[in-house]
Amino acid sequence: MMVGERVDMLLTLMKRAEKKEASLQLINLAETIMGKLPKDEWTILDDYINDMTDHLADEGTYLYSSGFTDGIWALKFINSL
Repeated sequence: MMVGERVDMLLTLMKRAEKKEASLQLINLAETIMGKLPKDEWTILDDYINDMTDHLADEGTYLYSSGFTDGIWALKFINSL
């Protein structure tokens, strides 16, 4: 299971590298659109994006640490056999 997760992570990194240019274009387009918004609407949208980013970061940290803890538990279990 841990090897599978590692393979998935490496594949994700590879796909990210391939999509980096498209992502940069999308970011530039989004910044251009946001720049045309009135200040109050820009602030609302910026707060929303920041909140979503924080949520995803917290989720990723939780999942990573849980996977690490599960891996330690699995090793201890295997060693106890």
